[in-house]
Amino acid sequence: MKRDKHLLMAFIISITSSGCSTASFQQLGYFAVQNFGAYQCQKNMVSECNARPNYDEYQRQRGEIQKQ
Repeated sequence: MKRDKHLLMAFIISITSSGCSTASFQQLGYFAVQNFGAYQCQKNMVSECNARPNYDEYQRQRGEIQKQ
């Protein structure tokens, strides 16, 4: 629980202090959620965690879905 708060706090500080553009903000948010998911997987000692695409691959897949 304490680590969860630290991750959230680091995310909020990085957003508010960097003056991010919208694209940077979205990428940072995706990265934070991806890292948090990996942390939860390790915390729960799951043998096989879901592999998540990197941000660029995610955006490509998202764009393909939106075109349909």
